Amino acid sequence: MSEYFRRELPPGELIVDPTWKTFKNFGVQWSKLIAWSWGGFTDPSLDTTQENDLRVDFKKLLQKQALNRDIYLKCDTRNPDYPEQDFARDRVEEFSKQIKILLLGETDSGGAAPGLTLSKVLEAYTNQPLMTTGDAALKKLFKESFNVGVITNSFIGRIIYAKGKDATSPPQDKYILELAYPPQPQISDSTFTVEQLDKWLRTEDSNPIEYAVPPSAYIPWSGC
Repeated sequence: MSEYFRRELPPGELIVDPTWKTFKNFGVQWSKLIAWSWGGFTDPSLDTTQENDLRVDFKKLLQKQALNRDIYLKCDTRNPDYPEQDFARDRVEEFSKQIKILLLGETDSGGAAPGLTLSKVLEAYTNQPLMTTGDAALKKLFKESFNVGVITNSFIGRIIYAKGKDATSPPQDKYILELAYPPQPQISDSTFTVEQLDKWLRTEDSNPIEYAVPPSAYIPWSGC
């Protein structure tokens, strides 16, 4: 699977371990955050109200970014009668920044749970914080070189390389992190059960086989 995503990227900083391994593992963590958002779980070590508020904010933000991204990509940019295309572009960029703030373990995204971060939530369930909150160099790379796009038509996300015009003039080279967030399937034996979501959310990386991919094709995975 990793070779497929390697073809989306140029030779460079993301290909070299341990950076590439970090972003692949982030794909697993993203999948666990989706399990958390869909399952409605709460952890006794966290403030329940803050956790639920953060979950609501997280889901709303992803939905808004996905909607405006679809409008921006599908409106005919050659037609001046589509002013919503420019409006959607600005909103896509703003929502992308807000999602990155959450994924960097920061709290100044205008949400309702200023005392809680996604990284703290993930750590409560898996004993590991978000990998994007790691060393300073990795955080700098993620903050400066990534745009985030939410896709709703796939259960698998990816990293896309978006080459800049040249080495000196904007836009600089960027990576587009496509985060899979499709409509939640109906919980059943044909998709996944609440028990599967709960077990997947809490599986730690000490079990590399069970940790690598979710237990169902209907639980999104970012594949980075």
